[in-house]
Amino acid sequence: MKYKINYNLLHEDYRKTIPKWEIFSGVRGSISHGTNFKDGNDDIDFISIIVPDIDYYFGLKTFSSRGTLDRKIEENDILIYEFLKFITLLSKGNPSALNILWLPDKFIINKNSVWEILSENKKIFSGKHVYYAFAGYANSQFKRMEQFKEFGGYMGDKRRKLFNQFGYDPKNASHLLRLLYQADEFLATGNLRVYRDKDKDFLISVKKGELPLEEIKKYANFMFNTVSLKYEISKLPDKPDYEEIDKLTTYILKETFKSRKEI
Repeated sequence: MKYKINYNLLHEDYRKTIPKWEIFSGVRGSISHGTNFKDGNDDIDFISIIVPDIDYYFGLKTFSSRGTLDRKIEENDILIYEFLKFITLLSKGNPSALNILWLPDKFIINKNSVWEILSENKKIFSGKHVYYAFAGYANSQFKRMEQFKEFGGYMGDKRRKLFNQFGYDPKNASHLLRLLYQADEFLATGNLRVYRDKDKDFLISVKKGELPLEEIKKYANFMFNTVSLKYEISKLPDKPDYEEIDKLTTYILKETFKSRKEI
């Protein structure tokens, strides 16, 4: 299935500029993980990475709030990162950002030559530091999974119904285990497997609420311990190569501005 982002759904300030600035766009979330299913209450999650005009970097203009624009329109969830914001997230080991950089080709809608350069050098973002980000996000999903009063405000009607039916949020449970699987693999290899071809059926069964809460918690605790051990024995560097990241970031910005004849 060929996906297309409808930028006309955005505010008029961005309808024309986002496509002009775009260096990458794709489909993220459950579709890219292979964990979506019919009647699964999943949105289509789009992602774009942009490099705004040069005066956004040397003048007083700013792109949205903290370099991020997130708009949910009907069943479409459009997330847009300014390039430097995205690089910062990658450097910190942010799971969502890393999933974008390792996104399989079949989920990529558009990419240009500078994105290809970034993709070819993605290993410079690998490091043991990702453990803290992945484990932290997984832990937040673990808490959200059964604490409806504190976190239930984000749920739609269908998701609330599932929570009331099972006594926990199956979608959070699926996210939790997927994050731990990815952390385990990343710490071992320095690569991120976005599409969960080997465990998607199990993750879907969790997402459907087919496992009791206590079994999920027991398995999650086992995976937390496994990932912690994998961190201790990982042969990845302790942190990413910040010097190389800085050089690559500068090169990509210069090449982008040159191609637009802004410098």
